[in-house]
Amino acid sequence: MRPKLSPDDRALDPVPRQAKRAAPVRSTLIYVRVAVTEIGWDGRISRRVLDTWQLQDADRWEILIQQILASPPPYRAALGRSIYVVHSGDRAVLVGEHDLTGPLQTLVKMIQAGGDPAL
Repeated sequence: MRPKLSPDDRALDPVPRQAKRAAPVRSTLIYVRVAVTEIGWDGRISRRVLDTWQLQDADRWEILIQQILASPPPYRAALGRSIYVVHSGDRAVLVGEHDLTGPLQTLVKMIQAGGDPAL
């Protein structure tokens, strides 16, 4: 540890001290790829993928994805309704169409509307 310098000595200090700066706040996930697979009541399958790095507000979506994967709604399939598989990394969540509400519904609809087709 360097000794404290008086104001007169600071001008002569060969190694200027750097002001401490807070590190920028970043998401803990940094980059997330989330896929939504819709399995229709008639057997039709549709899959779309979204990479969060493409989004302006990526941190908000990454936090939402993290919350959904951590505590998903209960899976309750309903006759004649689609089911959705939301997966990211090694986690997957099954959700019945009638259970898509709030932020989860927003996420699924956004991915279906603007995600890339999965290959």
